[in-house]
Amino acid sequence: MLVLVLVLVLVLVLVLGKVSVVFTYCHIWLALWMTFYPLEFFGCWKPYLGWQGIVPSKAGVMAEKAVDLMTTRLIKVEDVFGRLDPARVVQELEPALNSMLYV
Repeated sequence: MLVLVLVLVLVLVLVLGKVSVVFTYCHIWLALWMTFYPLEFFGCWKPYLGWQGIVPSKAGVMAEKAVDLMTTRLIKVEDVFGRLDPARVVQELEPALNSMLYV
């Protein structure tokens, strides 16, 4: 009788262990997916009933902070434009500007 109980407990531990591994894998996968997807809001009423990924919903705020940090603390805009060759800028932008102006 004791051996039967021990075998039953061992089987339960093995089965529940596998179930918990599968559950944990699915849970973590879903959490990571919900962090980045969907890119656009999906639902009925925008702020209340639906979902948009955490990163896409905060993209504007994160981009604004990154630009502010780069332009105020890391690099100066004058330095970046000072390194540009004016002739090369004209060469690169002229075809696009001509196609937009003379459509």
